[in-house]
Amino acid sequence: MILAFLAAAIILTITPGPDTALVMRTAVNGANRRLAVLTSLGIGAGLLVWGVLTAAGVSALVAASPVAYDVLRVAGAAWLVVMGVKALWPARRTHDAPEETTTPRSARRAVTTGLSTNLLNPKLLVFYLSLLPQFVPDGAPVFA
Repeated sequence: MILAFLAAAIILTITPGPDTALVMRTAVNGANRRLAVLTSLGIGAGLLVWGVLTAAGVSALVAASPVAYDVLRVAGAAWLVVMGVKALWPARRTHDAPEETTTPRSARRAVTTGLSTNLLNPKLLVFYLSLLPQFVPDGAPVFA
């Protein structure tokens, strides 16, 4: 069972997605390597929160409640719209020197951007709810 989980984890880890794009954007858009690493730590913290919520049964509760799932889905969509507008707004002004970007410029913002991007992603709820429980043997401690 551990080999199957390891194979699934490796495949999902090396597959690029929104987290990869966020870290790459932070590293490339004039931010330094430290801010990209801090964004990654925020992403990891978000994944840890989803793992703990899944072990506690909260993700199953959210999945079972259409209202709770819709709130998470709408919040996630709103966050994506805000991030998109912030990314496009500087391009509207000039191409020479954009005044504001969505690239984190402080350590705190880098971590919170990675964290919020994960916590507001309903796909992670579905992923954790559908994938993780099948690798926990019956009677095993869930949090371990």
